[in-house]
Amino acid sequence: MKKELVIDICKNIIVRRLNITWVAISKVTCVDEDVLGWMRKAGCTQISYGIESGSEKIRHLFGKKIHESQIENAFSLTVRYGILARALSIFQIVSSLLYVLESV
Repeated sequence: MKKELVIDICKNIIVRRLNITWVAISKVTCVDEDVLGWMRKAGCTQISYGIESGSEKIRHLFGKKIHESQIENAFSLTVRYGILARALSIFQIVSSLLYVLESV
């Protein structure tokens, strides 16, 4: 979703005085202070981020171009704006689990 569209939706929620609380799902690469500020003002209380796995190796194996620093930044900013940050992950297939265990 484009940043401008998210902000526009948030502004409309505020202008219409909908007084609602809502939750969102996002990528860690799609949020910044501007977006989070508007989301919080519009009533967003929780964002679930698709980080897919806590293991950078597994994310790489699945072709996910998400780095630990991006995850940390998104979670830190989200919490700073008073929004609960949650992580969504995928269940790994047996071969990917073995890959991680072998590398330990």
